Amino acid sequence: MSELRKNIFGLFGFSLLDRIVSGFLQLIIFTIVIRHLAPEDVGLLGIFGGIAVFFNLANISPSSIMIRDYPKIGNELDLHLGNYIIFSYVKMFFFLVAGFFFAIFLLPKYGNPAFTFLLYILFFSFQNFITVPEEALYVSFKNNIVFFSNLVFNLFQLGFFIVLFKFTGALLHYILAVFLLNAFFFFIMLFVIERTLNIRIRYRMDIKDFWKHNILHFTVWNHLNGAITYLIYRIDTFVLSFFSDLRTIASYTVALTVSNYFFIIPMIGEKALKVGYSRLLEEPDKEAGVFRYGTAVLNAISIFQYAVFLIFGKWFICFLFPEVQNKESIFLFSSIIIAGVTILNLSRPLTAYIFNKSSLRSMFLSIYLPGGLFSLAVYFTAGHLFGPIGVAWGNVVNYGFLAVLVLMFFLRSRR
Repeated sequence: MSELRKNIFGLFGFSLLDRIVSGFLQLIIFTIVIRHLAPEDVGLLGIFGGIAVFFNLANISPSSIMIRDYPKIGNELDLHLGNYIIFSYVKMFFFLVAGFFFAIFLLPKYGNPAFTFLLYILFFSFQNFITVPEEALYVSFKNNIVFFSNLVFNLFQLGFFIVLFKFTGALLHYILAVFLLNAFFFFIMLFVIERTLNIRIRYRMDIKDFWKHNILHFTVWNHLNGAITYLIYRIDTFVLSFFSDLRTIASYTVALTVSNYFFIIPMIGEKALKVGYSRLLEEPDKEAGVFRYGTAVLNAISIFQYAVFLIFGKWFICFLFPEVQNKESIFLFSSIIIAGVTILNLSRPLTAYIFNKSSLRSMFLSIYLPGGLFSLAVYFTAGHLFGPIGVAWGNVVNYGFLAVLVLMFFLRSRR
């Protein structure tokens, strides 16, 4: 196995391990939090999270350009990281201003927890700060450091909250602690990345150049492509609200939640392939081998995990949701939705390739915009004609159409 394949496999393996371990520890932390906060505070936390969805629509991440352009950045990584961090501070300022208006106009009916909500926005912002050093370590094939850093941080959080809730169960104290912990972890990660990559981050931004070559050329389009993919995945429950009762929507929501897990491994593999292709710009002779290897592995994983669900899916649903009714409907919806997810996953190696070879604006106009508009038409038509089962099959049609658009774009890019 070549050095590059080993590095790609390492990115894939440690990312998957990080997702599993961090997800498990976060689930334990969430359970502890839910048990110690008052029901009203848990409700407020849910409202804060719901409002944060609107902030996420504007939550563009310029550091994601490193996945494609890291080899071009070269010796200027220190300056680029400084630019990303400065941008994060500016974004946090605007989020706080917007959060202030949300606090004034939307939250008084819940006891006016304005200060608590603004602390929540600070916590939300520092989660984004942390992606900057983590992304840099990832594209440097140092993802093992990201994994161990997150492991230590999550274990520290777990111990901290066990102690904290022995003294207080106030929502304000919890959010203040989460904000301070994330801020502390961010500055620790800055120290780690400077030591690991032997750099000193410089904070000197050329606003015009940064806006033109990063924000307008890459980041906005990358964000829009991701937003439309998310819309295709999440909009079907909204469509169902026009054509179905709440009990059926509840069963469909459970099925949609189950299907979400079938995105994870192929998405991790796609990101690792993107980094791999970025390293082949000067070695095109190795490109065909990486493409065949990556496509074979990711497609095998996508098909295998769907086959496993078809065999063990009913048991899996009964184990996870023992008190939920309509398990047969949940399994049926899940089987259909995951079929669509699998079709999309089969196109991920192609998406990784064209990500490095093509303009993201062209991808938006040729793939994601028509795919998003098509999915809206299909979901509403299928829901009107066939109800919930029609919307479920709409996933297969929509993801299939998106995969065909990706394939057509890929074939054009290879000419």
